[in-house]
Amino acid sequence: MAARAIRRERDLWGLIASLDKPLVAAVHGYCFGSGLELACLCDLRVAADDAVFAMPETSLGLMPAAGGTQLLPRLAGRGRALELLLSGRRFDAREALDYKIVSMVAPRAALPKEAWALLRAVLAAPQTALTAAKRAVIEGEDLPLAHALVLEAQLGAAARGTRHA
Repeated sequence: MAARAIRRERDLWGLIASLDKPLVAAVHGYCFGSGLELACLCDLRVAADDAVFAMPETSLGLMPAAGGTQLLPRLAGRGRALELLLSGRRFDAREALDYKIVSMVAPRAALPKEAWALLRAVLAAPQTALTAAKRAVIEGEDLPLAHALVLEAQLGAAARGTRHA
């Protein structure tokens, strides 16, 4: 309880969610509860083949309170998210990949190298294009499609023709 109160006061989750820079999470070992919620806030997730995931809060009589009920459905779909949230069951890195929770799975020893390689590949694009694309996805996901397409066109026009900024 105290940890959740501190997190709300500092709003680390809000800060992370508001960043316009691409975020890549490198996950290994156990990634449970708030750890999984934090990873889900990142734009891309690379998991080591030894990673184990779970959202055990409901099995402990708690409510996921750091975004899990909103982030998991957006990544894995409503049905899968409900199954994971309500059962609290553990799942491995391959399942996380199948569920679209992680972008790739790497051998544990290669995890840092693979995560940095993915981030370098992303950062090779002009910053203005990266920022515009991330903003279009985040702001557009709650809009009706017609409005989201207008947003995309506006952001694309603003970013067009720019190089690294």
